[in-house]
Order: sequence, then C-alpha cells, then structure tokens
Amino acid sequence: MIELNITFFILVANFLLLMFILNKKLFKPMIDHLEQRDNEIKGSFNNAKKMEETSEKKLQEYNLNIKESKKNVLAEQNILRDQALEQQKEVLKSTRQTGEAKVLQVKNEVNQQLEAVRGEFSKIASVIASEISGMVLGRKDKKN
Repeated sequence: MIELNITFFILVANFLLLMFILNKKLFKPMIDHLEQRDNEIKGSFNNAKKMEETSEKKLQEYNLNIKESKKNVLAEQNILRDQALEQQKEVLKSTRQTGEAKVLQVKNEVNQQLEAVRGEFSKIASVIASEISGMVLGRKDKKN
C-alpha cells in the first residue's frame, strides 16, 4: 500500500512552498492584471456608451436646429414675399396713377387741339360756304 515516509512530507512541503511562491509571484499579479484589464474594458465600454448618448443628443439638437432654421427661413421667405407683393402693388398703383394722369393730360391736349381745329374748320367752312354760295348765286345771276 501507500507508505508514508519523509519524502512524502518533503514533497508536500515543496508543493505548498511552490504554490505559495506561484500565488505570490504569478497568480496574484496575473489576476490583478486581468481585473485591471476588465475594468479598463468596462470603462472603455461605458465611455463608448456615454459618447454614443452624447452623439445622439447632439444629433437630436442638430436636427432640431435644422428644423428651427427651416421654419425661420420659411417665415423669412413669407415675410419677404409679402413685402415684395406690397411693393409690387405700390409700384402698380403709382404706375397706374401716373398712366391715368398722362392719359388724362393727352386727352385734354387732344380735346384742346380738336377745339382749335374745330374753330379753324368752322372759320374755313364759313369762308368756303360763302364762296360756294357766292359762286352759286353768281352763276344764277349770270344766267338771269
């Protein structure tokens, strides 16, 4: 069977001494290193999550800013279009008034010229009428 002699106790003592030395020099530093690495990975993962959340918040803010900018641009365009329409109405109104004034002025000038022509024509017509009547009457006198 199994004999328990001194070599067995020396082997057990060597094994325990080796385990103590390995635990102190190899296992503890390796476990500490693995724990540190796990903590760094978790920290990096948490940082990545925070960065992702931050980027999503910034993206949402960016989209909101874009929407607000679009609303502002549309409002500004509407204001400018309304102003342009008002200016167009004013220009058309003033042009219409100026045109009507010029048409009225031209009508007055035409009426004045027409009256002058009528006056001259009536003078000429009376002269022509008297000449015609003189000729007609003069002919009648010659025949009688």
